[in-house]
Amino acid sequence: MIRRIETDEATLASVKKLVEQQLQGENKAAERSSYERFLQDLDRPVPPRSWR
Repeated sequence: MIRRIETDEATLASVKKLVEQQLQGENKAAERSSYERFLQDLDRPVPPRSWR
C-alpha cells in the first residue's frame, strides 16, 4: 500500500540540510581533493594537439 506523505517546505529544507551535512562529513577529504584538482585543471593551459 502506498501512502502519500504530505510535507511542507521547512521540513524538506531541514532534511536536505541534514543529508548534506552527513555527506560533507563522510566525503569532505575526497571531494575537496577532486574539486581542487578540477580547479587546477581549469587553470592549466591546453596544448592545441590534445584538441583532436
